[in-house]
Amino acid sequence: MKKLLVIAAFIVIGYKVLTIHEAPSGKLDPLYPEPYIVVYGRKTCGNTMHLQTELRNKGLRYHYVDVDAQGASEALYQRMEKAGLSSASFTLPVVEVNARMSTNPRTEWVVGNYHVDHTGRKR
Repeated sequence: MKKLLVIAAFIVIGYKVLTIHEAPSGKLDPLYPEPYIVVYGRKTCGNTMHLQTELRNKGLRYHYVDVDAQGASEALYQRMEKAGLSSASFTLPVVEVNARMSTNPRTEWVVGNYHVDHTGRKR
């Protein structure tokens, strides 16, 4: 039984690691001239809700885009492909921070990139 739990833990951890993808920086034009965070997700997605809670707890303002809204998913897919991320299969939320995109990022990634402008310089 203990071996089964260890194997299950490795599978879960491996899945989490493999579902986090960051696009190479420099491919996207910034959406806004000032620092920004855009969270693309679903209201029923636990990962999306968790990240939003973390961002609010850190006092960070963000734009939320519901991917189920009309036209939102098509715009997201175009932005992902331009950034070099596959839109065929990914885990929500997709987050864009100052022209950098990642799927299902950790809060630390979001915070770290929020304090770096779209040219790569720290603010």
